[in-house]
Amino acid sequence: MSLIFTSLIYLVLFIILTIKELITDRYDHDIDQFMYFGSRLLHGELIWTTEFDDKSPIVQYIFSLPAALKNTSVFVLITLIVSIIAALMGYLMLKDILQNSSLELNKKTNKKIICFGTILYLTLLVSIHGSLHHINAISSSLCLITIAITYLNRNHNNKILLNISAITSAISISIRPYYLLNIIVLPIWINIREGISTSEKKSSVEIEKLYRYIKDQTNWILMLIFYIILFNITPYLWTGHLSDFLSGIK
Repeated sequence: MSLIFTSLIYLVLFIILTIKELITDRYDHDIDQFMYFGSRLLHGELIWTTEFDDKSPIVQYIFSLPAALKNTSVFVLITLIVSIIAALMGYLMLKDILQNSSLELNKKTNKKIICFGTILYLTLLVSIHGSLHHINAISSSLCLITIAITYLNRNHNNKILLNISAITSAISISIRPYYLLNIIVLPIWINIREGISTSEKKSSVEIEKLYRYIKDQTNWILMLIFYIILFNITPYLWTGHLSDFLSGIK
């Protein structure tokens, strides 16, 4: 009962803070900078071509719509949608983890824990510095979507889901590069969870699975590189400003 009550408190807090973010005219000052560069994109000006910004081009693309509508709440709404999708994906992942764990929990307790974890994530997201007005929330949600899809797709190897997870991870990393490490090691994490390497297995089987792991890890890294390059560099190649992009990276 206490877990249900706690979940309800967190849910109410999440709703209140979300409404506040949607109607407030007070937000982190970084948003003004992002909105400005979003407006510059609407005038055909990519970052680093005439002005420098310490964020990747992805952030400028994202803020072009809020800048066009001249309303920061548009970005909050985009972040909220992505975050709810992330929470739902996290819900499915946590549900699968608990069902396949050695914990002896009944269905009711399982559901309480899963719901609590999902609501807690959303509440913590709106409680961080900058809340839904900052890029931290959307970046972490994209990261969670990547992790959840990778986990849920571990036994299916669905190419479409694999590409979707690579796309969300590329955007997440482009917004906040420090997510690179925990995203890039996802194949290792899945391997450890699935217990691929054990001392009881024959050496030939171990070699075969090691080869498969190396192949999966290499493919994952190459996919990340491809989508990061695609999303960040393509507009510069299209407009003939590749040298400006390279200068901006430096």
